[in-house]
Amino acid sequence: MRLCVLAACGRDRFALRLLLALLCASPTIALAQSAPGEARVAPAAPDAVKLKNGGLLRGTISELIPGKSVVLITATGEVRTIPMEEVEYAGPASGMAAPPTPSRASSAGPKLELKATQPGVTFHRRTSRAITTGASVSVSSQGSFGVSPFSATGATYAPLCLAPCALSVEPGTYYLGLSLEDGDPVSDNHPVVIDPATRAITGDYQSRAPLRIAGFVVGGAGLIGAIGTTVGVLAHDLPSCDQGACKISTIPLAVGLGISAGVMIIGYVLSSQNDRVSFTLE
Repeated sequence: MRLCVLAACGRDRFALRLLLALLCASPTIALAQSAPGEARVAPAAPDAVKLKNGGLLRGTISELIPGKSVVLITATGEVRTIPMEEVEYAGPASGMAAPPTPSRASSAGPKLELKATQPGVTFHRRTSRAITTGASVSVSSQGSFGVSPFSATGATYAPLCLAPCALSVEPGTYYLGLSLEDGDPVSDNHPVVIDPATRAITGDYQSRAPLRIAGFVVGGAGLIGAIGTTVGVLAHDLPSCDQGACKISTIPLAVGLGISAGVMIIGYVLSSQNDRVSFTLE
């Protein structure tokens, strides 16, 4: 009986010792695997595939067939097959040259000096242009109708700088405009071709504001003359109507109205003058 108890106690002690050993070893095993909060650093991908659209893929190249395709295994185990016509570079990541950092002048083209023949002139670049065409239909009360076609043109401009100034502009064809102070841009609607040899553009803004002012004055004078002629003729001839013989001097009235109409037409032409611009390349 005593031997059985001792044997049982011996077995219990052995089990207890085994349990204590496992309890002491388990934290060590857990710590050896990964400490809480510790970030794991994945090894850098050895290969890289740079796409022509600017994309970049990293991983391990398992197969590369020149002129056909390249097979890349990413870090997540995904297998990507990329056609070679989409690939700019495929090989070791260390062999991929870093893209050069372009300077402002080299990336935007040659430096241009924008000048104007007078101060306060702002250069603009046309960004869009729209042409609207259509027709309007009118129907009268008698049943007749008419069709009147119409066309309208509009453009939007982006300001460049206040002359004199210097900008980097890519060579190409542009439509430029000029404005005075806060006025709307005015363009000659002629293309301006800028090539690498172009170094300066001079803009000439010709304001027609004095002609427009003169046109309003002349048109107003013509209108006043027409009213004065009509009132003068009627004031001279209407009293004769009270005597039974009503005669109105049509010739002086027609001549006066004709002269006034001509003056008003001249005023309209003058008031319709638009500002003009031109550009000279050097």
